[in-house]
Amino acid sequence: MRKLTIVRGLPGSGKSTLAKSIGVLHVEADMFHMQDGEYKWKGGRVKYGHQWCYDTVRHNLMYVDVVVSNTFTQLWEMQKYLDLYDEVDYPTFELEVIKCTGDYGTIYPVPQEAIDKMANRWEDYEGEVIV
Repeated sequence: MRKLTIVRGLPGSGKSTLAKSIGVLHVEADMFHMQDGEYKWKGGRVKYGHQWCYDTVRHNLMYVDVVVSNTFTQLWEMQKYLDLYDEVDYPTFELEVIKCTGDYGTIYPVPQEAIDKMANRWEDYEGEVIV
């Protein structure tokens, strides 16, 4: 049985650090924006980054355990990952959702105003593990 771990939290909460420590394939939308080792975020490409992230998780979960880490501030943002359970041709997998609550400072140039907006729209997921 495969395992999908969803790690969510505000920027700088420790998502990526925790996800990397799990020791399985780690995928996050920010990886899409890396070019030659540099983070080159462009607002118009956000949806493509999230689609790439989902497609990568969906494909690889067929073969290996996967951890996906994104902010996922609202439940609809991670719903398609949760819906993988319902796909008829998909193998059964275990699901764990972890909420990171640390305050370590973000490595990406995210303005505090944007982080505050994310915090204000936060929706909890029933059963998530809080770290």
